[in-house]
Amino acid sequence: MTVTTHTRQADATSIRQAIREYRIDRIADNIQHSLGIRDAVILAIIDPTVTDIEFARLVDTPQCPESQNIMNERLTLAFTNRGVTDPQDARRYADQLAINGHGLGYAQLLAAASYIHWACGDIHSASRLAHDALDHEPACSLAAIVISALRRDIQWATTAQ
Repeated sequence: MTVTTHTRQADATSIRQAIREYRIDRIADNIQHSLGIRDAVILAIIDPTVTDIEFARLVDTPQCPESQNIMNERLTLAFTNRGVTDPQDARRYADQLAINGHGLGYAQLLAAASYIHWACGDIHSASRLAHDALDHEPACSLAAIVISALRRDIQWATTAQ
């Protein structure tokens, strides 16, 4: 391992620890400025069984095939079968993301909160937060994806009526 990788591992570890401690404020800048970190945080909230090794892989090398497989497999399983592991806990995280996103004006935090609320079946909050994200950053693709899914009535398996 190189020194850079060790530094990245420490970053992944500190980010994971902030999630475990419900301290989204400690990682808000990371989420805003790295889509890989944003996506890893979303996955860890939706599916807390993501291992520390998988999480570090997602943070360190989000574009590598192994990371893409982790995201694809876990999100597909959650979307089509299992749903969010703990929706109440996930909504709590989403609310923290939204508070920090509004306070800092960070679109990616708002978009992440929107995505998590959508996954939990709260379409009102998901829509509102996605629009808030686009108000801050009109090119925020995750917010646009959530809005598009809501307009098409695409729901997670466990939240579908």
